[in-house]
Amino acid sequence: MAASATKSHSKTKEEAVVVDVNEFMSVTCKQLAAENPTEDFLKSEAWYNGLSEEEKLLLDEGVNCVFDGGIRAAANRSLDTLVRQNAANRKEKQQQEERSKKLSSSQKKKEFQKE
Repeated sequence: MAASATKSHSKTKEEAVVVDVNEFMSVTCKQLAAENPTEDFLKSEAWYNGLSEEEKLLLDEGVNCVFDGGIRAAANRSLDTLVRQNAANRKEKQQQEERSKKLSSSQKKKEFQKE
């Protein structure tokens, strides 16, 4: 089962761009390795290529699960941050409104006392 992430900048679901994490990582790693292949990369590539198809499949699925879990954890943290910020903003706005009401009522009292 391939992990995927959806880019949500588009207006409709039909326009959404789906990114396959496996494909993205594969292309990115190959591009980086082609630019400057390190000894570690070459050893890792040789090790991976020496695995059986079943072992490669299990490894790929494990990596997908790790990425999926990381993506979900990051999304949950972002959502939690947004919810907390929204609550703090509402509380601050409410406090400002209360202070404003207190100031206006004290000003009215001062004006009434002057009369």
